[in-house]
Amino acid sequence: LCSWSFTFPTEQIVANE
Repeated sequence: LCSWSFTFPTEQIVANE
């Protein structure tokens, strides 16, 4: 995960990964 990922909702982080 990228450092900026924490700024997005959990669902967004999962989709990003």
